[in-house]
Amino acid sequence: MNFLVIDDHPLMRRGVRHILEESFPGCHVRDEGSCEDALAIVRARKWDLIILDISLPAMGGLEFLDRVKRLLPDLPVLILTLHSEGQFAVHAVRSGARGYLTKQSASADLVSAVRRVLDGGHWVSHNFAEQLLFGPNANALGSAQHLTLSPRELRVLTSIASGYCVTEIAKQLCLSVKTVSTYRARLMEKLGLSTNAELTRYCLDHKLVV
Repeated sequence: MNFLVIDDHPLMRRGVRHILEESFPGCHVRDEGSCEDALAIVRARKWDLIILDISLPAMGGLEFLDRVKRLLPDLPVLILTLHSEGQFAVHAVRSGARGYLTKQSASADLVSAVRRVLDGGHWVSHNFAEQLLFGPNANALGSAQHLTLSPRELRVLTSIASGYCVTEIAKQLCLSVKTVSTYRARLMEKLGLSTNAELTRYCLDHKLVV
């Protein structure tokens, strides 16, 4: 088994590596701290599974997921992140992720999630699956307007709602201020919003930021 772990926290990468090597004897685990470095590695050899964080500098995890699925649509990707399922799980699964696991539950569920995905299945928590299917907001979860955003637009959306200005976001994403402003205008149009205050309220209502 060949596993690629992408997370910008060395301690987290080390912990995931340890769990994988202990649970899958003889496996090969490569870990990277950025999506930019990982893209070249994805092309360099055959991988059985990518374990991917969402909150990464420059190119975010969802944008990386989108690129990987275009390049290798059959390569399984398991999201492992601090963000709750209510924030990004629907978007990630619709973008091609085969599973979504929070870091809070990783010690208990990571091995089960990896095995499920390697067997061709999908992984989300039982609680989230029930919420999607039977919860009072089931229809809203699947039809929220932010699900129409591209990964980069979603990243700009949550960054603005978290209080970052356009200049700061441009620096984080290695983009020009003009490009970030274009993304902001585009996502505002898609969401039918006109001010940053409305944007922030939307993110709070949909639990995209806390």
